[in-house]
Amino acid sequence: MRAVSCALFLHAPLVLALLAWHFRARRAPALASLTLAVVLAAVGADAFLYEPHALVISSYELKAGTNVRIAVMSDFQANHIGEYERGVLKELGSLDADLVLLAGDYIQVSGPSRAQVVADFRDAWQAAGIHPRLGTYAVRGDVEPNGWGAELFGGLGVTTSDHTRTVVAGDVTLTMLGLYDSANPHLSVPTAVTTSAASIVLGHRPDFALGSEPRGLLVAGHTHGGQVQLPFFGPPFILSSVPRRWGAGGLFTVDHERSLLVTRGAGVEHADNAPELRFGCRPELVALTLVR
Repeated sequence: MRAVSCALFLHAPLVLALLAWHFRARRAPALASLTLAVVLAAVGADAFLYEPHALVISSYELKAGTNVRIAVMSDFQANHIGEYERGVLKELGSLDADLVLLAGDYIQVSGPSRAQVVADFRDAWQAAGIHPRLGTYAVRGDVEPNGWGAELFGGLGVTTSDHTRTVVAGDVTLTMLGLYDSANPHLSVPTAVTTSAASIVLGHRPDFALGSEPRGLLVAGHTHGGQVQLPFFGPPFILSSVPRRWGAGGLFTVDHERSLLVTRGAGVEHADNAPELRFGCRPELVALTLVR
């Protein structure tokens, strides 16, 4: 995919520009070649240079049994901590949320350089001043190694979990899903019986929303919104079993007892075979307000 992207957005415009020069005596083919070269180059510039760093804040409101401001971040997926990454964390802190939910995939780098990236991430997190009154909760994503919780968030006031468990945060009952439970489309985890006014389930992958349980607000990431969304079609790939319109990101009604929030994520895929681009699918943080 990375090679195809390079060929389409770098080599193809150059070849088309040469064809336009070659056919310069013939107006129609020269103009067609030049136009296509400009379009491909413009799309490539947007996809590789602009959109991956064009963070937006997506705001939603949902009726619930309590008033709570929630900030959601997923798929930070950093391979270094630069100006953009520090800016994302500052934006997360500036949302002034009561509750911060982190849906996995934080640092995507391994080997000798990982320690420095982790140290830079922790410094950036502390500088961002993220201290919600109901706490910050993080679940495991696909790129987290064993021991990720203490490595990334130890001593930072973030509650992490590798396995499915339920915690209470003020008026909210929060079920934190293990990675494999979040990927299970047949998951049946009964809603915890508590006196809380709202129930939230946090997992990395959204596939668990296809099951019959649990109830409440379901929150996930993983899909990156597809990273590419085509006009009138949406994302060609979401790497999930959920409907593509869910994987594209947003707040959806699953049934009369469940709503699903899927965030497009704040970063891009950095695997060796993946193009580091976004098109029609800007990275986001989510600000969700529960209204009594």
